[in-house]
Amino acid sequence: MRPVQWRLSLALGNLYLAQRRGNEAEQSFTAARALIAELADTLADEALREAFVRQAMATMGEDRWRLTCLRDCAKRKIRNRKDTLMNATDIVTYGQRTVFQTIDGFPATAWETPGACGFWSVKDILAHLTSYELILVDILGSFTGGDATPTLNAFLAAGAQFNDDEVNRRKRKTLQEVLAEFNDAHSQVVSLLSNLSPETLRQNGTLPWYGMEYALDDLIVYMYYGHKREHSAQIAAFRDRLK
Repeated sequence: MRPVQWRLSLALGNLYLAQRRGNEAEQSFTAARALIAELADTLADEALREAFVRQAMATMGEDRWRLTCLRDCAKRKIRNRKDTLMNATDIVTYGQRTVFQTIDGFPATAWETPGACGFWSVKDILAHLTSYELILVDILGSFTGGDATPTLNAFLAAGAQFNDDEVNRRKRKTLQEVLAEFNDAHSQVVSLLSNLSPETLRQNGTLPWYGMEYALDDLIVYMYYGHKREHSAQIAAFRDRLK
């Protein structure tokens, strides 16, 4: 039954996307991803699991699904890997580097062309990633004595609408202004991480809104590194379609 449900969720998401109903589309796509991840979790063999996700992705015609589905599968298994130390600064640096390597040499005339992610342009994706980087600034700041968390508060209050709100808020900014804000937020992230101990990063339950079974390092891997890899794949695919 679940294969049918994922295809129905995907079809509904595409319908909402065509109608420019971004929130409903994202909810449907999220449901499709979750169903695929559940099916993948039933496969014990890792190679077979990746092959299944790749095939499901090909059925949907979207490369972006593979990263997300594998990320969701791994997220449910994270508690079994908590004995592995992670360098959080390296992880956020790799994620940021991936984005900038992907956009290097992107056609100057295509930054604001819709279609890179739904009806978002590449500039919109960068604005979206900027808003998430500012959420991480707020989160890390709350671990180091900071009280004000305006972007995190907006994210938690607005739900899926946060994404479109933040992209729209940056519509009038130039690409250079968006990139400057993105880099500035990332620099703050790296600086704040240097003040946190490995024990703090690995402690479960410090982010109740994210899930009591997860720690800050889980959020960094999946909500940040995985998120940037996913959108970088979208940008790369979009660039290929422009050729």
